[in-house]
Amino acid sequence: MNNMVYGSSSCWEQELTNLDDKLMACISSIMPEVVKKVFSNTKEKTITKRIVHYTRASKCLMEIGTLELEFELTQENRNGDITTKGFLDMALFINPGNYEQYIAYECKRLNKISSSNGKRKSLAGLYVDEGIIRYITAQYSEKLPYGCMIGYVLDNDISFAKKQLHTAIRRRSKLIKLNNQTFLTRTTSSILDNFLTTHNKHSMYSNFQIRHYLLAVNGNNT
Repeated sequence: MNNMVYGSSSCWEQELTNLDDKLMACISSIMPEVVKKVFSNTKEKTITKRIVHYTRASKCLMEIGTLELEFELTQENRNGDITTKGFLDMALFINPGNYEQYIAYECKRLNKISSSNGKRKSLAGLYVDEGIIRYITAQYSEKLPYGCMIGYVLDNDISFAKKQLHTAIRRRSKLIKLNNQTFLTRTTSSILDNFLTTHNKHSMYSNFQIRHYLLAVNGNNT
């Protein structure tokens, strides 16, 4: 992997953009293995572990970076004590030994089907309240222009999940400091949809991006 010089230039930001696209392409390629053991009631941690395991086992990470599972973010408080700032579901570290430069991934389930009555819960509200909000309040990705959310669509109905997410995000626009209500779609495929939102986060970047990836994860339809 090439070493990168970090700064405020658009050059390394473009490099980061390409790396994120490469990782998601890599994840898309290993999804046939991931979904073999994913059902409508599978927990998000289990799905994330499978994604990290099979991504590491593939060769595509060699030119991207190091993918870590459940990475703990720490900080020193005013008393000199080390405290936990949060846990990233996944973190892509770009430069070996540099723990400040990473791409963060928060992962949440969407479209859960009840085993008792077959009714569907979108879980879009939790995606915002327990996912997006962490980038705004917990200071994730402080020194990067964006962070990522991955929505595990348990019934593979990506269109419904996306519609519900857009509604939930708009309803909580003040809470998450949404800059505008335009959702820009970047790429789509049969198992992956992708849009982004911008937020007025107090960091190096006033227009902080959150890139949302919706993955169809149920290979068993049950």
